[in-house]
Amino acid sequence: MPRKFVANPEVLKTKGLAIREQAQLFLQNVTKVYATLQNMLDTDFLDPAMRDIAAQIESHREDLYKMTKVIADYANYCTDAGNTVIKNQNDMSSNIRVRV
Repeated sequence: MPRKFVANPEVLKTKGLAIREQAQLFLQNVTKVYATLQNMLDTDFLDPAMRDIAAQIESHREDLYKMTKVIADYANYCTDAGNTVIKNQNDMSSNIRVRV
C-alpha cells in the first residue's frame, strides 16, 4: 500500500521559522560561550584546572557549530516543504480551473 504524505503547509512554515529562530539563538549562545572562554583565558591568572576545562570546552567548538547548521538546515527543510505543498496545491487548482 502506498504511503501518503499529509502536511499542513502553514504549520510547516510556522514551525520552520520558529526552528530557524532557535538555531540563531543557539548560535548566539555558542558564540557567547566561546567569547567568554577566550576572555577568561586572556586573564593573567588562571588556575591550571580551569585551563583543562577550557580545553575540553574548546574541543567541542566544531561540533556545536555543526549542530547549529543541522538545526538551521531542518528549519529550511520545514519551510521549503511547506512552500512546496502550497505551490503544488496552487498548481493543481490552476490546472483544474484551466480545464473547466
